[in-house]
Amino acid sequence: MLTSKKTQTNLLYYLAKRMQSLTRFSVIGIPATIGIGIAWVGNRIIKNEKGLKDRELELKLQLNNKFH
Repeated sequence: MLTSKKTQTNLLYYLAKRMQSLTRFSVIGIPATIGIGIAWVGNRIIKNEKGLKDRELELKLQLNNKFH
């Protein structure tokens, strides 16, 4: 495969630009994705906690009504 020096230079420039964008994505995108995931998990835990407290109150009320 014979390529001219200009074609090789253009290809190297293109690859360098692609690597920069990939590096930029890695530096910004991956931590942002992890942060959003952690926030989502935290939000689910808080919502489940509220639901569990509501259910606990319901069960206590049912028990009190049974014995009175």
